[in-house]
Amino acid sequence: MRLCRAKKQFTLCFCILLFLTSCNRSPASSVPGNTGTPVSTSLPLPSSGEILDSAPASLPGEAMAHRLSLYDADGSSLYIKWDTEWLEVGGDSVRTLCRDPLCSHTSPTCLNVLASPSNAIYRYGEELFFLGAGSGSAGQNFIQYSLTDAKVTVIAEYDTGGLMIGRLGNYIYYFTLRFDEPDDSGHSKSWRQIYRYHVKSGELVFLGERDNNNNMTWMTGAGERLWWRDSLYHLVSADANLAYVRTEVGERTEIYALNGDAVYYLTAAPKDGDAGDLRVKDLGTGEEKTLFTDVTWFACDGDSLWYSLYDPAEGFSWDIRNNATGKTELHPITVKHGNRIYQIELESLEKTESKPKGQRITALDALTNEGIWLGEVFTVVGGRLFTQYRIGYEENGKHGMKSGMLAVDPETGEYLTISEETVFNS
Repeated sequence: MRLCRAKKQFTLCFCILLFLTSCNRSPASSVPGNTGTPVSTSLPLPSSGEILDSAPASLPGEAMAHRLSLYDADGSSLYIKWDTEWLEVGGDSVRTLCRDPLCSHTSPTCLNVLASPSNAIYRYGEELFFLGAGSGSAGQNFIQYSLTDAKVTVIAEYDTGGLMIGRLGNYIYYFTLRFDEPDDSGHSKSWRQIYRYHVKSGELVFLGERDNNNNMTWMTGAGERLWWRDSLYHLVSADANLAYVRTEVGERTEIYALNGDAVYYLTAAPKDGDAGDLRVKDLGTGEEKTLFTDVTWFACDGDSLWYSLYDPAEGFSWDIRNNATGKTELHPITVKHGNRIYQIELESLEKTESKPKGQRITALDALTNEGIWLGEVFTVVGGRLFTQYRIGYEENGKHGMKSGMLAVDPETGEYLTISEETVFNS
């Protein structure tokens, strides 16, 4: 499948590869629910070999915001979730997770169905790990799925839901929920029971539990430490046992990326909530400096940094219902970055003493001319920019938009439409 240039219409045909093996299950092991246990400081700290031996590198900023999530598959492809559907993007092709051409994707043993509830998928070799559908309406199972023979191994079963948190080398972290007995007012306090699984040894360890309001978002593994945003949106890190947490950035952080011995992060937006400062902190010296101001978003990919500035443009208009009058009114949609994204080499940031300046990606002008507006949130992987896109749409006098996922080649303006939907508000 070829990429489509920005001046052409594009229809994506999903690629289904022949997969003749059937789905088999192996017995599950039950993990008892522990209660009231703090995150343990008594566990021996894993060695570097246990953590990093032959483990895949984490994708910087693995958890994307809003509706788009990307997870590194094997260095050549990505797992992407759009709402509840997981897709695999490799090269210029897109396919569903399930590769059986005869599957209706409705059976409980189908990979699409199994993985649908999970907020993340991690791949190690030919094995996938995720929190999949369990028994009952609220249950979830921690599942290992073999891409070689479609064997399904239920590693642990839970009566309540949970989320994948992140990974550090060979370790996968996730939590399930536990609820206290309701108090006199009927309120029931909830707790996150945190587990760590070693993909090579098969050891599943209960690390303890945290108040469900004590958030751990955007977790990324780097070296021998885990990084995430806490409930205050401060950037923190901890050892593999999550026992000793230290603050790395003590102010609200919108997004961050780890690259070598530095962490890049976007501060809280001071300009009407639309833009902030893009800063870098040297993890060796602790030195920090501001790279750019009025930044709306950024991403790191290899040796390059990509960022967008607050430079709004009116994209298109669509119908919004006025609840006060009951009438539908036409409202403009403003794109904060105006489809203008910049790129700069990380090496040049280290060398320059003056204010750095990136190069605007002029190939994106072709998308603007076609009425394709890139999302405010984006990431760059393998030199391609992934984002949600929006296009104004009119049908029978109604104004709506088409939206979906797009992978753009910033050098040529060629793009791959990964998914698409049409949205009307009335």
